[in-house]
Amino acid sequence: MLVTDDFELADTVALKLTEDNLERQKIEKEIIDKINLLIGRNPYLVQDRIIIINGDNWHQGVIGIVSSRVKEVYGKPCIVFSDTGDICKGSGRSVEGFDLWEAVCACSDILDHFGGHPMAVGLGIKKENIDEFRRKINEFAALKGEMPYNKLKIDCKLNPAYLDVELAKSLSCMEPFGQGNPTPVFILSNLRIVSVTPLSSNKHLKIGFSNGKSQVQGLKFFCSTFEFPYSIGDTVDIAVNLDINVYKNAEYLSVIIKDIKYSDVDFTDYINSLRIFESFCNGEIQQTKALSSIIPDRNDFALVYRLLKHEKSLNNISLENIVHKLNNNISYGKLKVILEAMNELKLIALYEDMFKTEIKILEVNSKVNLDDASIIKALKEVYADE
Repeated sequence: MLVTDDFELADTVALKLTEDNLERQKIEKEIIDKINLLIGRNPYLVQDRIIIINGDNWHQGVIGIVSSRVKEVYGKPCIVFSDTGDICKGSGRSVEGFDLWEAVCACSDILDHFGGHPMAVGLGIKKENIDEFRRKINEFAALKGEMPYNKLKIDCKLNPAYLDVELAKSLSCMEPFGQGNPTPVFILSNLRIVSVTPLSSNKHLKIGFSNGKSQVQGLKFFCSTFEFPYSIGDTVDIAVNLDINVYKNAEYLSVIIKDIKYSDVDFTDYINSLRIFESFCNGEIQQTKALSSIIPDRNDFALVYRLLKHEKSLNNISLENIVHKLNNNISYGKLKVILEAMNELKLIALYEDMFKTEIKILEVNSKVNLDDASIIKALKEVYADE
């Protein structure tokens, strides 16, 4: 398509390329939807250091893209297997700082074949060996110490007042952007969300921000209003790329949102607390100080329960939202423990998948002892033993 001088041939190839890409997107969505259901039924699938997921007859040409998507959502290495016969074919993607190829090599005795590099692998395995592979590769990861997590590198902090077409044009002196020279990422801090507008049948979002002096319009691609966890009025930091959009011979600044977080949330503490919770659930030994940070007392339970009762039901919410609503008085890991305990004791109905958390308060007709929850018992037993 790119090298031909024949316009009709180029047009034909372009149409075929578009059709193939749309088909690829359709297949990818179907697999993601199936994985989402698996995670919704068994949230423990994603608590491992390395996420391993398998399904029947998933398209082998797409599972690499799917594993990358799961990796981006959970910030962990992921390997997705497709069972198409005697040998399941797998494709995996890693996070920067963790050598997935080395981890796979450590499990070579139960693999049929494998190849790749630190950030991506391809492999084959008998279906009956997948559970053993999950165990071995996660044991290897545990020996490596703390698992790295996805980090978005910020090049510069910007004042929204200085955003304009000329600034975006000035970045061209650093092109071409790509592997080894990524597109610059800027952070705009302490912006209030003032509008959220769905685009392209709710496939993308246009989000308006303000800091009281300047207005910013940003585009969040591949995110629907159902998946967007923030609300109008929230104060957030946004990481963005800057581009130029040409429309009717006029140039306009395009602000492309790469990520969003609450301005008052420390993501390092957030992730470390989650990792403590997951390590406990995986049976890994924790230091007493680490465990104590996620053991809730009655006041912690009361604080969360009052919030949930006030809200009655929370749909399309992230646990980050709840931590924020609690004024960061409860850590992420401790909140996970509280919600698990409440769900077990039938105080709430809890559902979590790749894109949302749903919580509903249930009717309670008798007094409930919070210490009866198995996760609380287990935490206190391990804490006491140490």
